[in-house]
Formats: sequence, structure tokens, C-alpha cells
Amino acid sequence: MADVWGEKMYSLLIVDDEPLIRGGIARILDWTSLGIDQIYEAGDGEEALEIVRSRPVNLVLTDIVMPFMDGIELAGILHRDYPGISVVIATGHEDFEYARQSIDLGVCSYILKPIGAKNLYAKMSEIMAGIRKEDENRQYINRMRSQLAKNLPIIRSRYLNEIVCEDQGDKLQLVRQCRSAGIDFTSNAYIVGLLNLGLDNIADEDVPLYVFSCKNIAQECLGGRHYVFESNLSKKLVILFRCDILGDDPRNTAYQVMEIILKALDNTIHVKATGGLGVEVSGPDQLPVSFRSAKRACEYRFSLGENVVYDIRDGSLNTLLFRYPAQEVKDLLRSIRFGTDSDIRDAIRAIRQYIKDEKQLSGINVKIVLSEIVTDILKELSELSEITPRTTEQCLRLHNEISQMSSLDAILNEIMQAAITAAEDFRKTENTSSRALIRKVKECVNSHYMDLSFSLPTAANQVGVSTGYLSALFKKETGMNFIKYLTDVRMEKAMELLRGTDLRTYEIADQIGFENTHYFSVAFKKYTGMSPSDFRKGGKK
Repeated sequence: MADVWGEKMYSLLIVDDEPLIRGGIARILDWTSLGIDQIYEAGDGEEALEIVRSRPVNLVLTDIVMPFMDGIELAGILHRDYPGISVVIATGHEDFEYARQSIDLGVCSYILKPIGAKNLYAKMSEIMAGIRKEDENRQYINRMRSQLAKNLPIIRSRYLNEIVCEDQGDKLQLVRQCRSAGIDFTSNAYIVGLLNLGLDNIADEDVPLYVFSCKNIAQECLGGRHYVFESNLSKKLVILFRCDILGDDPRNTAYQVMEIILKALDNTIHVKATGGLGVEVSGPDQLPVSFRSAKRACEYRFSLGENVVYDIRDGSLNTLLFRYPAQEVKDLLRSIRFGTDSDIRDAIRAIRQYIKDEKQLSGINVKIVLSEIVTDILKELSELSEITPRTTEQCLRLHNEISQMSSLDAILNEIMQAAITAAEDFRKTENTSSRALIRKVKECVNSHYMDLSFSLPTAANQVGVSTGYLSALFKKETGMNFIKYLTDVRMEKAMELLRGTDLRTYEIADQIGFENTHYFSVAFKKYTGMSPSDFRKGGKK
């Protein structure tokens, strides 16, 4: 209860077998100013206990000598059954030594008789100050206890992360901290499991709620004797199995429990997850070894698939290969420069299929491959004279996030979006620059078609681009390949010479860049439908 000022008010029980004394004490002081707004009276200890049992009492002021039950006996019962009630003994000089013996009964103070108003007020002010201080301390402890209970899951998670997932730190000290948080490390062996939660398509603001829900579901499947906590790694849960309570085959039991958890997550909140089971270790100091092996096992989801549990002891997981889809990546880069969005999607699907077909690729290998693809896209973009900042930012962000992403399909989808964005930049930039480049190439052809050694590499060198780039760009811009264009120019020049000069066929072949007259004649007939001599006859007619 509180007064109008918001300060807590207390209740007082006066116990004395003399009604006049009780009434005098109740009326002699302004108790409200001391923080007491309710006063009860009792003639002996038994009557006092009846009041205490039925009403809220904070402070008891009692005489010692009373019939039926004296004040010392009353103080002892209150100390035992109602420890929250403060007791003050009123005693004469002759009983003071006897009253002091009651200190073990929880008596907080003594008041000597006779009791005057001034002395009583001063003494009660002192007593009430002490009661308020104790009350404040008790409330503070209760708040701290409540806050500790509320934050205990966070504290436990932090301790478990430090002892299970990190190599640094004093493991003995960490074990003591865990013990203080109610975590038992008395098992003779442990196995660490890792759950990669498929939350890449969940909005960022909803991820903590999903992780919390997944943790609760996993804990329900595990019971209270194993531990599950949120990893410092994004969207992952760590499970600490105690082998001593897993039965005769702890590893197989742990594997089966993780499979049950995966099904429960899918059935309850429709979250797909992939599990990894680490090696068995004998003590808390070796837990990071088990954690790292569980992490490696979990990463096989990139090459072997998701929504299953991988045991690091499976021999097939330990046969590490390193592969790179060179041709598939080359096709993707070509699609970015010269293809359509559909071509880009096809190239991404080919990369995905390559990774899936190479079933023994490690998770690290897969992430290196994916990071390298993004790097290659950035290299392609670096050749553009103009590039929108969003494209570079998108690629750099993706490059930094690949190591934290948990799903192969999610990563490939991000790469596909980055590739499509990069292709848009190529189209915007090259709409003008590409046409200018092709014009320069055509001018080179018209100026050098008569050179026997003139070819696609020669033209590419003269305009300052790679042969492959020029070949693809020329086909894209003109609809024909470079060799056909060069041949067409040479054939048109040959037709002009056949019509307007008397040069012989071998002389014309030499002037337009053909070293072999027979080959020139074959090419000319293919282009015009007649031999050079027939064309000349028809032209002169």
C-alpha cells in the first residue's frame, strides 16, 4: 500500500496485556508521518498470531511479559513462520539482558520502558528507516533475481557459445560459469550437432522470431538434459549432446534425434533445416573440435543437398575434391556480355547442375567457386567505361555475404540477379560504344582486306579488344561472323575488278587477299553462283 506521495506504507501490531498501554502507544504518535497507516492491537502472543494469520502485518511491537504466550515465544514463532515481519521488543531494565538473548529470534531492536512520546518517536523513526532500507534491498534483490531469470537464456547461450564454439578462453573458468547458470558438464563424453536453418527467404525483422521458435522446438525434442543454443553464426543452432544419457549407441541416438528435430521444424513452422553431427569428444576443452567438424559436415548441403543430417564420420564426406566449373562460368560471362536474361538463367542452372553432379565437393570448395564467379563478374564490369554504382555494390555485398549464406539455391539466385543487373549495364553502355567499335572494325576491313595475313586477331589488335570479345560483338551487332564479312568485302571488290579491269583471275585473287587462286574461284562461285570467268563474260555483256 502507498500514501498519496507514492511512498510505501506499513502496518503495525502492538502486543501488550495492558489495554491502556496499547491504546496509549497507538494514539501517542503521528504514525502516518512514520509511514504506518494501519495499527492493530493484541493482548497476548496467541491473539497476535491470530491477527498475523488473517491480516498483513509488517512490524510487531511487543511486550515481553504477557499471559498465555510471552513476547520472546511470539518473536520465535514469527521468526520461523513469518520471516518478513520485523519485531521490536519493549522491555524494562530488569528484563533487558533476558530480551537481548532473543537476538537469534530475528528481533530487530529493543525499546526500554517507560516509553515516552519523544523517545518512542525517535526510536521508531530509526527502526522504520532500517525497515525501509531492508525492504528496498529485498526489492532490489528480487528485481535482480527476476532480471537474471529473464536473461538466463541469453547468459547460458553466451557461455555455451564461448565454451563450445570458440578455441580461446579459460575452459575451466568457463565450466564454472556454466555451472553457475545451471549447465551440467559432468558427462564423460559429448557430441556437438549443428542445425543450419533455411531462413534465407524470411524477412530480416522476422528472423529472430523464427530462430527463437526453432530453438524451442528443438529443446522440446531434446528434453531438459541436452542443450540447444543460438550460434554466433547467422541462422544456426548448436546442440550439445551429453553422451552419458544417450544410451549404448550415443552417436546413432544423437543422429536420430536430429532427424526428429528436422521433421518437427518442417511440420510445425515449415522451416527446412540441414544438420551436421561432429566427432565425439571426451571433455569441455575439446568441444570446439566437435563443433568445427559438425560445421564441416553441415556444409555438404551445398553439394549433396539440404534437409538431411550429415555425420562427419561418414567416409564419403571425408573424400574431398576440388573442382571448378570453368566452361559453365565462361558461358555465364558470355551471356552477361552478349546474351539475354534467359541465357543467364540457363548458365546459372548449368553451374548448379555441375555442383550437384560433383557430389563430393566440400562446402568450402562450393563457396570458393561461388565467390570466384562473383569476382569474374566484377572483372567483366571493370572493362566498362560507365557502370552504375548499384551494380558494383550488389556484387561486392554478395561477395562478402556468400560465406554466411546457408543455401546453395539462395546464393545462386543472388548471383543470377547480380548477373542480370550487370548485363543491363553492358547493354546500356555498349549500345553506343559497340556500334562505334564495329564501325572502326569495318573501316579496318575496307583498308586491309587485300592483306593476305589480315584476320580477326589482326582487326581485334588494331581496335584494342580481345579476339573473343570482337568475335561475339561483331556477330551480335551485324548478324554475321567476322570471317563472312571479310569474305563478302573481298568478293565485292573482286566483282568490281572483274567488271572494270582486264586483270587475270590470279591477279585479282592476289589483290583482294587470296593466296590460292583455286580457293578464290571456289569462294567466288559460292558467293555469286558463277565462276570468275563466267561472271566477267556476263558483266561485259
